[in-house]
Amino acid sequence: MPSNNYSLDRKGYNPEAVTLHITADSVTGQAVSWFLNPLSGVSAHYVIEKYGTIVECVDPNHRAYHCGLVNKPTAKIYFDKGQVNPNSYTIGIECVSSGEALTIEQWVSLLWLLKDLNQRFKIALDRYHVIGHYELDSVRRAQDPIISYSVDEVVKKVNILNWEQILEKVSDSPDRWKAAIKTAVEAAKSNGSLG
Repeated sequence: MPSNNYSLDRKGYNPEAVTLHITADSVTGQAVSWFLNPLSGVSAHYVIEKYGTIVECVDPNHRAYHCGLVNKPTAKIYFDKGQVNPNSYTIGIECVSSGEALTIEQWVSLLWLLKDLNQRFKIALDRYHVIGHYELDSVRRAQDPIISYSVDEVVKKVNILNWEQILEKVSDSPDRWKAAIKTAVEAAKSNGSLG
């Protein structure tokens, strides 16, 4: 579902980092609808719905409008890039949440998507390259996404290379995770997000 709220031009940059967000709502499809609305003027590359479905709203090779205004940033990459608008070099991932914890299916899809972006764009999966929106706007987005999930925990989990270890560390129910992985991959295949 392509959004109209993007630019083909990344201002000479390639995707080098990921900015993690929450949608601030819990309604399935609401964030995607908002990103599709030309009047909103905002978008993200991906939305991860409650059941783990990954919706690509903007091709990751293009510039989505997910970072908003930068306000009292703390992300080192922002300063190292000469305070260039982070939309130019980051990929935005929104998890549907109004503040509640992510579902197991969202966790699986988020980890899978990060690994996929690492493979496709060679984005390092460390805290320098995987940031929360709050690290770009510590005033208006101070809880985005940390009210729902820890960016540190995401980076820790995604770097456990063995899926069996991930299952053991993130859940008391590894079988539920295995089912969630299967569901997320099938959903990604059906909507074209997975080759």
